[in-house]
Amino acid sequence: MRVTAPAPPSLVGRVREREVLSSVVAGNGRGARAVVVAGEAGIGRTSLLASVATSAERRTVWIRGGEAESGLPYAAAVDLLVPLWRYTEHLPVARQVAVETVLALRPGVVDPLAACVAVLDVLTAAAADAPLLIVVDDLQWVDPESRRILLYAARRLSLPSAAVLFSYRDQPGGRLTADLPELRLEGLDQTECHELVAALPVEVSPQVEEQIAAQTGGNPSAVIETVTATPAHLLAGPAEAFPGSRPGPALQHAWSAAVESLPEATRMALAVLATIGPAQLEELEPVLAALGAELSDLDAAEQAGLLRTRHGTVSLRHPLLPAAVIACTPPAARRRVVLALAVHVDGDLRSWSRAVALTGADDAIADGLDDATATARSRGGHLAAGRVGEQAAALTSDPGRRAARLHAAAVDALLGGAAEQARRWCDDGLALQPDPGPAADLALVRGRAHAWLGHPAHAADDLVRAADAVRGADAGRAARLYAEAAPAFGIVGRIAEGVRAAECAAAQPGAPERFSVAVAAASALLQAGRTAQARDRAVVAERLAPAADPRGHGHHLVLLAQVLARLERPVAAQGLLGAVLDATRRAGVSAVQAFALVARADLDLSRGEWAAARADLVEGLRRAEELGQVPVIGLALVALARLDAVCGGPEEARRWAERAREEVGPYGIASLRVAVPAALGLAALTAGDPEAAVTQLDQASRAASAQGLGAVPVATLAADLAEAQIRRGEPSRAEEALARLDEAAEDGLAQPAAAAARCRGMLAEDLETAQGHFADARSWHGAHPVPFERARTLLCEGEVLRRLRRPALARPVLREAGALFTELGAAPWAVRSAAEVAAAGGSGRGRGAAGPGRAGAAYARRLSAQELQVATRVAEGRNNAEVAAALFVSRKTVEAHLTRIYRKLGVRSRTELVRLLAPVLEPDRAADPAELSSPPV
Repeated sequence: MRVTAPAPPSLVGRVREREVLSSVVAGNGRGARAVVVAGEAGIGRTSLLASVATSAERRTVWIRGGEAESGLPYAAAVDLLVPLWRYTEHLPVARQVAVETVLALRPGVVDPLAACVAVLDVLTAAAADAPLLIVVDDLQWVDPESRRILLYAARRLSLPSAAVLFSYRDQPGGRLTADLPELRLEGLDQTECHELVAALPVEVSPQVEEQIAAQTGGNPSAVIETVTATPAHLLAGPAEAFPGSRPGPALQHAWSAAVESLPEATRMALAVLATIGPAQLEELEPVLAALGAELSDLDAAEQAGLLRTRHGTVSLRHPLLPAAVIACTPPAARRRVVLALAVHVDGDLRSWSRAVALTGADDAIADGLDDATATARSRGGHLAAGRVGEQAAALTSDPGRRAARLHAAAVDALLGGAAEQARRWCDDGLALQPDPGPAADLALVRGRAHAWLGHPAHAADDLVRAADAVRGADAGRAARLYAEAAPAFGIVGRIAEGVRAAECAAAQPGAPERFSVAVAAASALLQAGRTAQARDRAVVAERLAPAADPRGHGHHLVLLAQVLARLERPVAAQGLLGAVLDATRRAGVSAVQAFALVARADLDLSRGEWAAARADLVEGLRRAEELGQVPVIGLALVALARLDAVCGGPEEARRWAERAREEVGPYGIASLRVAVPAALGLAALTAGDPEAAVTQLDQASRAASAQGLGAVPVATLAADLAEAQIRRGEPSRAEEALARLDEAAEDGLAQPAAAAARCRGMLAEDLETAQGHFADARSWHGAHPVPFERARTLLCEGEVLRRLRRPALARPVLREAGALFTELGAAPWAVRSAAEVAAAGGSGRGRGAAGPGRAGAAYARRLSAQELQVATRVAEGRNNAEVAAALFVSRKTVEAHLTRIYRKLGVRSRTELVRLLAPVLEPDRAADPAELSSPPV
């Protein structure tokens, strides 16, 4: 069976290219099962693919991207799934639902992950049934949602009986498929151009033929269209008389001349095709009838070489022809075409196609596009909604309405993770000089986009200027702008200016009861060390949070979670982050997910859930890199550096830290000047090198002071610095750091108080004083458990007891510390604890020592990040198919990971795996091993 495969044209040259593609299609060797054919318009990509597909003699599904449909979510996915529908019958329910939603057979938002995995399953099943070739032509015009599905499946198809061939036209901004092998088509050489021209029924002199080859760069389509459009006497004449032709204006002029020589009814029919794009003949017939034309009127255009018809679908021969046809169609005729299409072509496609084709403003068309935008947005297609909205803006005559539509498009782009696109559209809107209110709205979105893209200083200054400009006329908008500026100032270390911006926001009438204003104030005040005031604003923000939509306020909710975590409210912070991640995933909002994952990882690090934290950090870093979110990349890299610092990977910690400096440092993210040396200082402290630790931590402390950071944000840094200075033998120098801890503790925070007590216990000269301080530290740890910090306190206490010649008292304390370190996976610290036990006359074993269950985290560290994600989801009670869907991989990949996991951990069943790793997982995330007694699914 062959599905929608075009008849192959005769192909000149391309011998090597055909051999390469034919080898991929035949499944020879162990190379990629997907290849991308790239090149300029008219270079022959479609002809090459058709030639290879015909010679392959296998079932072929053709998918053609169309500019008119590039804004319709999942349009190309429908073209793929319909001919392969029977292979969807045995999909799991979630994937079946996703497929039906893609096909618009049921309402709802498409689950992107389920859709991707479902299509991979369908293609695998079809290829197992019979050799399968998928050809995707003009990928640059395939809608982004379908493109994501197609590329996901292409990367993972491994059966020799399956192959995917893509083609795309060169576009601004680089490749669309950077991770797939690319075969680039260049122009034909002189000999091949001669062969191409010789096959045409016209005489061309050698001199003119040489000029055509040179002027067109060997572009086959340009060569053919130039010869076809040039009068015969000029082709056969001398080179001096040949008018010349290159892709661009010359070709368009030639096409215009050809169009204008046709009968009026034929030109009207061509205008319909130029407006709607490739169309079925039965779809064209009623439109042409409404315009007083009929299908036979297309014959003259076909004879002129302007059309091509394949399997009942008729289209203009070259991508540049629609513009040429529209350009030579009078405005009155264009409007008649539009009105006919409005009656005879359905909904979204009608509005989008008309918008693409028309060259002037048309408010009725723009209004129609609003419906298409709403439909795309309701299905989670924010990027598609943004593109359609931008097109609607281009068609809007009133500058104010155009600015409003650009603002809506920019919001959609930002929600979809396209911050650079959002910034450009905001610039376009502001260039229209809208009224102060709409200008403020555009400035707000542009500021957020700038901050995501790594330009927070620029964002903060612009936002304040915009707020100053509008505050007299619109206090509400001014408050939002000031509130948006405050955290941007914090990112670049301008703490005092961030507080001023937050105070300006709160000073606007009614602003204190705005969620974003309360969050901005809480965050800025906490950074500045005004903890009591920060706590008051956080209470207000918590009260307002339930009404805050995570789609628009996702980053504010994450900021609030970070504030609550620093105020030692982990349960509330965890609830907010979980709600944000769930809501944004359901709504297809990508922008805030990486930020939320990294924030949740920081919380898990504090709670001792290090395995879960690492998985979130790796995923958050990947997503932030995909979206170009520079500040989030920095946060993730620093958190990974700290995690590896305490887990015994100093080289890994240094690599993460250097990446942060090299990749994020040039953007002026001032927080890195504190966080990077702080992470390196912790790594040195872990390695038992207090001198190196003091050097790094001193550097971080000076940077924090220069930025005006308060005691709470630097409490962890102060604790590390004080301990390093004491271990270095400079207790007097630890007093400044201890003062910062005391300052934070005065605000009622347990961990700074515990760290201060621990350090004073290390300084004690007698047993009673030492035991008193360490008892205080343990009490504070009980008020706010942070397992790693408690273990450090126990280690320090054991060391001091041994120094004070109380080995019998030291041994159980040191064993408890070692057990906690082992459970966490902090191997170097566990080794130090064991060494102290031995020095105190113990064997390293005994009550409180780490057993198999308590060592779960140590075992988990043997796994790669991907293996840990698989193991975590298995421990949650999911079967292999559900794990594959959750992780965006195939079921076979999950099975391969499980095999390696069992081997690395020395287990033989899912039950043993859960029992081993249960201590690593949150209690409510681990399944009961008794429920997993059946064999792996």
